[in-house]
Amino acid sequence: MIQRILNYITIRVKDIDLTTVSDVEVTIEQRSTGVEVTYSGDNALVVGPHLVTVTVPKADALQFDKRSAKGQVMFTDANGVPGATKIFFITMNELLKEDGYGR
Repeated sequence: MIQRILNYITIRVKDIDLTTVSDVEVTIEQRSTGVEVTYSGDNALVVGPHLVTVTVPKADALQFDKRSAKGQVMFTDANGVPGATKIFFITMNELLKEDGYGR
């Protein structure tokens, strides 16, 4: 059985209703590898009031290791004011699934 890297991760945020904001960006930083990436547009889709699905390109995913990473969702609120969620931790094993890329 071969483990492949899944091309997306769904992130749950508790402190903001994402359906009421615009310009959503998600940053993922992993200190152990020195990798920091930011996704927006079609790569960071709001799929529910507290859920955003981030598509991670294979080239980016291959830079991460299995240790946890920090993430943060940035946005613009209804009044045009920039905001951000609290920093959260992502278990990078969530990206390691059987299905693999191309799904």
